[in-house]
Amino acid sequence: TIFGITELSNWLVWIPISILAIGIYQNLNYWSIRVKTYKRLSFSQMFRSTGVVGGQLGGGILGLLSSGLIIGQVFGQLLASFVLGYQVWKDDKAVLKQKLKLHRIKKLAKEYIEFPIYNAPQSLLNSISSNAPLILLAFFFGAGASGLYVLSVRILQMPINIISENVRKVFYQKASSIFNNGLNPYPFLKKITISLALLAILPTFIVIIVGPELFAFVLGDNWYDAGTFASWMIIWLFFDFIRKPSVVIIQMFKWQKYYLFYEFLLITVRIVSIIIGALIYK
Repeated sequence: TIFGITELSNWLVWIPISILAIGIYQNLNYWSIRVKTYKRLSFSQMFRSTGVVGGQLGGGILGLLSSGLIIGQVFGQLLASFVLGYQVWKDDKAVLKQKLKLHRIKKLAKEYIEFPIYNAPQSLLNSISSNAPLILLAFFFGAGASGLYVLSVRILQMPINIISENVRKVFYQKASSIFNNGLNPYPFLKKITISLALLAILPTFIVIIVGPELFAFVLGDNWYDAGTFASWMIIWLFFDFIRKPSVVIIQMFKWQKYYLFYEFLLITVRIVSIIIGALIYK
């Protein structure tokens, strides 16, 4: 009601279902990385993509319109969680039964107490920060501006997420191994970060220079403005892309409180910048 998007209210029921599915999948995902079973992660992601596309296409055929997009997304996530959960239980049932003891859970919870204390508010701030532009653009400039923003971010993040997620998984496993063996993971961090920067620098410059023309060529002239959004946002996404290994190092050294401060600073600057820009523009 505050932001004038009451048409979304009927879809809010899907939020807790989606959060549950994502939470289950993340636990299973971290465990699979821990035991280096990357094949089943790829398998579950394939089911997720198939479920999302199949659910959304099915919703379109049935005439569910926008609701079909949301239902398809949730269905794909639930399917991925089920598939990965089945594989984990089938392969690691004996280990899980042996390790999942109440006294062990209490001991590890106490040892790693900084994770929920700092990670929970950090994740909340990160989520608010990521969605703040969408909400503020809708508030100041209407749903059309938000739609252009969402489309440009979605298109830019597709290749970025595929690469960064796979790099993060492998880096996490190898850096953890280096750290647990008493060695310094910084040289490995430096090497991976530079490699990611070199990988992304050329596509970044291409989008900066001809982003609007690329969007208009691929999606049609109506989406030229989305390309203008993209030509600016690619700078943010470039630095977000190359910082992924550093975030892993933060978890390893238990520097969550510093990362929480970083997120607070980020959301403050992001919101203030958009508000100032909106006031100047209007």
